[in-house]
This record gives sequence, structure tokens and C-alpha cells, in this order.
Amino acid sequence: MHPKDEDIHAELMRLFRKYFEENQHWFDEDTHASSIRIRNLLSDIRRACSARRKDIRLWQIDKRAILDARKIARAQKKQAGGDKSGN
Repeated sequence: MHPKDEDIHAELMRLFRKYFEENQHWFDEDTHASSIRIRNLLSDIRRACSARRKDIRLWQIDKRAILDARKIARAQKKQAGGDKSGN
């Protein structure tokens, strides 16, 4: 896992724990302030999830490019080997 991935993951876990605690306060207190705090946390979680989702997508694109390059290199090597052997 990339260090940035670990940071985002850790931030998501921190936000979720804080959300869980604040949700309990909201259930117990049912105040306007507690509802604002929990909604703000949900927005923060959404932003962190979006950042994590973007990183995962970029990782998929990079991985696909690496795999495609390997596939092309193998095909070229195989073709060059076939040309040398008897063509």
C-alpha cells in the first residue's frame, strides 16, 4: 500500500470513529449543535471517500498501463525470437 493510501485510510477510520461517537451524542442529546457536528462529519467522510476512490482509480489505470506494456514486450520478444529461429 502506498503511504498516501495509508494516510487516507487512516483518516477515514479516524473520521468514522469520530462519527460513531458523535452519532451516540446526537441520539442522547438530540440538539441542534450535535446534528450540525454529525452532518459536518458525514461531509468530511464523503470527501475522504472521494479522495480514496480517486486514488484507487488512478492505481487501476497505472496497473493496466504496466500490464499492457508487459504484454506488448512479451509479444515483441516472441516475434523477434520467431524471426531469428527460421524466418
